[in-house]
Amino acid sequence: YSSADKDLKHLRFADESVCPRLGLIAEETETVSWLILHHLLMSKIAFRYDLNDPQTIEDFAKIVQSPERLKLLLVLTVADIRAVGPNIWNGWKAALMRDLYYRCDAVLRGADPAVIALGNANEARQDAAAKLTDWDDARFANHASNMPQTYWTGFDCDSHVRHARLCDEFAKLDVPLLIDFRPDPARRMTELTILTVDDPGLFSRIAGAVAAAGANIVGARITTCHDGTVLDVFFLQDMNNQAIEDAAELTRIRTTLERSLTGAMTLEKALQARWKQTPLRVRQMPVASRVFLSNKISNTHSVIEVNGRDFPGLLHKITHCLADLGLQIQTATVSTYGERVVDVFYVKDIFGLQIQSETRQQTIRNRLLAIFDDAAGDLA
Repeated sequence: YSSADKDLKHLRFADESVCPRLGLIAEETETVSWLILHHLLMSKIAFRYDLNDPQTIEDFAKIVQSPERLKLLLVLTVADIRAVGPNIWNGWKAALMRDLYYRCDAVLRGADPAVIALGNANEARQDAAAKLTDWDDARFANHASNMPQTYWTGFDCDSHVRHARLCDEFAKLDVPLLIDFRPDPARRMTELTILTVDDPGLFSRIAGAVAAAGANIVGARITTCHDGTVLDVFFLQDMNNQAIEDAAELTRIRTTLERSLTGAMTLEKALQARWKQTPLRVRQMPVASRVFLSNKISNTHSVIEVNGRDFPGLLHKITHCLADLGLQIQTATVSTYGERVVDVFYVKDIFGLQIQSETRQQTIRNRLLAIFDDAAGDLA
């Protein structure tokens, strides 16, 4: 039976059998039932959606309703994830869960999520300026004015400082492309930062190059500066879901990126080679493909969720399709569950608006679903 049927069965079992045996009163039984019903909610929000979007936090807080429930849901979620296996829980997931918890807790105690975001942005700018001790006020003000407000709530202070220095270096070197790696073993990921001139197909080419080099993208934040420069941050893992620290691997990724972004290589040939390495059992395993598009998760972006069978170069194909449809990607998350992948994108149209037309929404769904149909033939 379905996951929903399973949850309802567990709910009845808790209400009618377990809770009475434990001597729980009606209020406590209601809390247990609520936790069973929403036991996947916190991980879904934390790992798939943009926690810097006030609407995401506000909607989550409306469901949780109280700080006590939030605490219980956090404990249940962490315990549930850690019980799956020894390598499932990591610092990356812990940081996302912690971020969601504190943001929601503040809203549940009366704070306005939009005001929190504004306050966090102002505080982030001040903290970064304080750490850049070798920069004068005018130099920092020039950098800060070039970055959109959403940038300041999307990264921690150390990242802001590092990005400021990279932006400064990029401007001084007068090069078309600047690539920087920062391995983070504690969070089991490596942060890839790319500075270059904005281009609608940039995300797709980066995703393809990373896949061709043998690495995986698990998340991305796209920042378009006011001067037309883009500061793209991608979170990478190796094939064992670990941070990439080996110098030779990082050099291979850098070289592939440089060749891809300068037009010196054809990505399709490199990705075809990786497709052929896909195990036969994966090619023959049926996985349903689904595409959801919502304008309710965010007030400013359309959120597209793509579910289907994972294969090398999938993110490249999806982002190429979105660019071809004239959509601008702001953030992206990639979650893999065995052979199934769930990719979530926050997008706007060429006018910076949500996709409201139902006809256009259906076109987007059809184009994305066609990717899996085409891949099924290639991998058969």
